[in-house]
Amino acid sequence: MSPAVAREIRNALAGYSETVASAPGATVIAVEPLADPQRFHEAAWKRKNPDPSWAQVDRGEPVAVYRHRQRAGVVVRLGEQLAVEYDDHPSIAKRVVDGILFALQTAVHRRGGLLFKGAVLLKDDGAVGLVGPSGAGKTSLLLHLLAEGWGYLSDDIFLLFDGEAFGLRRYVAFHNHHVLAMPEIFDGVRLSGPRPTRWRAQLR
Repeated sequence: MSPAVAREIRNALAGYSETVASAPGATVIAVEPLADPQRFHEAAWKRKNPDPSWAQVDRGEPVAVYRHRQRAGVVVRLGEQLAVEYDDHPSIAKRVVDGILFALQTAVHRRGGLLFKGAVLLKDDGAVGLVGPSGAGKTSLLLHLLAEGWGYLSDDIFLLFDGEAFGLRRYVAFHNHHVLAMPEIFDGVRLSGPRPTRWRAQLR
């Protein structure tokens, strides 16, 4: 596995690897280089519409294929054994994480759980989920509640499984507009000169 792919997986799924993956009976999702990418590349070239992903049957099992730069970048095998295979391109890392999340969603669904795009905060003995499309204000509300003493579980993706919620990463990702709109939270942060538009605050 390339260093870029390994790093992206660690950043996106650290919480999963430390909690759900260690549970008894956890589903194993194999992540490995695509052994024979050429047949999938040919399928990508033949498609008239540049679909970002599509489904097909390969070797008798259903697969989902993610396009990357006019090639078949990631193949998610959805048979009894779940697997994510990837064409080891330097910029493929985020696509690999997309494939892992899809395989994870499939595994959790098969066992009666759900995977959500959203945030989870903790209060007393309970948890509150914030679910909505990008731009709805989930991160802004989460940051305000964290400043008021709420606990953190997730700001991006979380699992509901067997009555419990699991977060998949240990940091909050926020943008410049959060810093500008909430100076009382980001006291001491200054956006002078070139700065990344996306920030991370590590939580322990």
